[in-house]
Amino acid sequence: MLNEAVRPTTIVGLKRLANQMKKARGISHSEALTLAAKAASFESFALARQSLTAKPLSQPDHRLFLTYYWTNRDTYDCGRETLEILLSRPLLDICSKTEMKRVSSLGNMRLVAPDHLVTDIEGQTQSFARLQLLRAVGALRFMEATGLRPCDHKRARTARNTLSEALPGHDHGTDWYDPASGQYVMVDEPYMDPVVNDERARWAAQNGWHLEASQWPGIYLPGGCGFFVATKAVASYDFAGLMEKIDALEPTSQSWSGTSVDNQDVFLSPLVRTPQDRRRARAKGLVMPKHSSMTSPYSSMWGATRRRPNGAMPVAEHQAIGRMIKAMLQSDATPWPVNRRLSTLRSTLEDWLNYELKGEQLDEMAFFKVYYQGLEDGDPYYAIAQTADGIVRLLNDVRGRLNLAYPACAPLAGMGARIDTALRFMARGARPA
Repeated sequence: MLNEAVRPTTIVGLKRLANQMKKARGISHSEALTLAAKAASFESFALARQSLTAKPLSQPDHRLFLTYYWTNRDTYDCGRETLEILLSRPLLDICSKTEMKRVSSLGNMRLVAPDHLVTDIEGQTQSFARLQLLRAVGALRFMEATGLRPCDHKRARTARNTLSEALPGHDHGTDWYDPASGQYVMVDEPYMDPVVNDERARWAAQNGWHLEASQWPGIYLPGGCGFFVATKAVASYDFAGLMEKIDALEPTSQSWSGTSVDNQDVFLSPLVRTPQDRRRARAKGLVMPKHSSMTSPYSSMWGATRRRPNGAMPVAEHQAIGRMIKAMLQSDATPWPVNRRLSTLRSTLEDWLNYELKGEQLDEMAFFKVYYQGLEDGDPYYAIAQTADGIVRLLNDVRGRLNLAYPACAPLAGMGARIDTALRFMARGARPA
């Protein structure tokens, strides 16, 4: 919809207004650019472009450095990749620390200084580290241009519950929302051309949603996936304006323009000032973990170093706790926030069990069955888990068994904190998932 009161202050805004004028008035693109320039108080588009692309000295760019360390375990090569970009405003004005955790390409990155993000997990190869940094840049540029922010699971689930079915062919999806209106926006990056096919068009029409493909190459795999944007069609939300912002985005260069070094010396950004800043800049994956009297380090599946309590819980106790957790996860009485914490609990306990086993106590299938697969028919824990009171009883039972098996330490306290949070959700009467 054409808004005659608009006075563009950027080239992107001027081009957007020109496109609206072209559609509304049926004029040529050149005429529309001239009219849009005059709406912005310029005599011609050429003068507007010259003025608006000049960088005002009063609005300096905000430098941001992104760093990824890597070690190739086959060749023993190692290094550090650092990429510098310029943002139009401070990083935390674009995305908060909490919101960054919801974006896959930023979730493993930590803000160690106002101008520096570092990944704590070591990459396997140099090319992998570079790819992850370029994906992070793509996500930052997307948020910077659109004003959208990463969406939490609850908001996304609420929006998707209104759909008749999932978007056909949905892949590499990310969830966003507009902070000004609260509008939920779904981004989808499947392995297909950026064209809305008939099946997807029918889905959009049936659900009353907008669905469009952008020519912007995207975040997940630029050039290898299509970039689709979908949201509920409501008059109060300017979906066309959103798509214009995305289409105006410059493609993230896939050629490496950062700094590469063949060692893992810690990179310090210009805004590092104190010794604490210097310590914070070190990636956690580079810190050599040591054993203590209460805990021991171990490597998770993705190479992150974690700690577990010293000592071992009997296999029979692991099996009992595993049955309790599976019973709660399979119960309709378990709220989603509790379900989520139970999933983390069981994956951590499986890690601990793996390091506690000695000899041939369990074969591979028996080990997997401790915390995964379904319960056997008639398991008494399943009956207990069918009520909220039963869920509370089982959560307390799990905590009691853990406290008896392991020494008091930070990893055990972390498990207890998850159980306490789950119990608070139960006390508040959180709705079942």
